[in-house]
Amino acid sequence: MNGKMYSETGAFSSDDMRAEILNPFVHKLELDNAYDKIKTAIFTVILLPFRVIVICYLIVTAWFLACIGLYGLNEEDLRKKPMTGWRSKLRFSILSLMKLVVVAAGFHRVRVKGRVHVPSDSREAPVIVIAPHSTFFDAIAIVVLGAPSVVAKADTARLPFIGRRCL
Repeated sequence: MNGKMYSETGAFSSDDMRAEILNPFVHKLELDNAYDKIKTAIFTVILLPFRVIVICYLIVTAWFLACIGLYGLNEEDLRKKPMTGWRSKLRFSILSLMKLVVVAAGFHRVRVKGRVHVPSDSREAPVIVIAPHSTFFDAIAIVVLGAPSVVAKADTARLPFIGRRCL
């Protein structure tokens, strides 16, 4: 249904009706001239592998730093008190690396609309819910918002590069 509307009597061209069915899950890349085609081919061959290598390097480096920061901590330590001292500075370094991953993926300017809720009571905490986890954009929102604490199921702790196990 790219650019066409359908009715019971037949198909209408979008030029005739000046209406278009928009599907947010479909992106049709239209390369109109030879310059656009050559530019796309060259950047795909050169820029894509470079971006993948940079992203992999940054993720592995962040994972390694996270392993260093979690070394010697058990579940009870993580649940009772927040990280302090050199571990909190290491957390900021990991967040900086993850922001570089977002930039290397091509998201250079991510705007956050609205403002952060300031709790009026000490028992109240600001909460953001990002769901239903159908795309990788959830991770971009987490990084842009400063990597707040993430809630996940217990089985996630056993996954490589995501869970607590380093080696």
